[in-house]
Amino acid sequence: MDFADSNCPGGKTMSGKCPSQADHVKCCFTADTDEECATYNHPTAGQVGSCVSTSQCPGSFYISNLCPTKPNDIKCCFDKPTGTCSGGSDGPVPADCMQCICNVESNCQEIGCKWDVNSNSCGPYQIKYDYYTDALAINPNLGSGWESCTTKFACSEDTVQAYMTRYATHSRLGHTPTCEDFSRIHNGGPNGWNSPSTVGYWDKIQAQGCS
Repeated sequence: MDFADSNCPGGKTMSGKCPSQADHVKCCFTADTDEECATYNHPTAGQVGSCVSTSQCPGSFYISNLCPTKPNDIKCCFDKPTGTCSGGSDGPVPADCMQCICNVESNCQEIGCKWDVNSNSCGPYQIKYDYYTDALAINPNLGSGWESCTTKFACSEDTVQAYMTRYATHSRLGHTPTCEDFSRIHNGGPNGWNSPSTVGYWDKIQAQGCS
């Protein structure tokens, strides 16, 4: 359903899912039973989901907040990509986490490049040059250059996924990466996952509905 935050009765909202509406209108989830997951026909996955542990969700294609009676690690799982702003890309970061990062960085818009903390940041995910070159070492097919790639949805998503493939790993973190790890690394670099400077950024991600 389409609602403003203030009109979502007892539910949770997800940005970027009502593209034909005004910016303040978001997708409202008012689930009080797990049937919401089983009856939610995802528009890009093209199927209904099931409530399972994220560790048992093939490809990590899941959406938060649709299994309200279950523990936090139980989410609505699909066996096909659930998509982000432009339909999703392969990689370690789940679609709902990508969506939250995109919302925080640019309201999920192709906003071009702008000055941000000593250098330009570009595109929907506001990616800096060094971030792009680090990702390029993992995926050499990231477009024809930093600005031309990162200002477009598909290539910028591929850049984020490649960067996380390099830095958000179990061997570096000592645990299976979570959306918090992905978000804080995106904001603070390879060691951002445990930097106090990225705590505020994670608060913004959580405000978008990710956990």
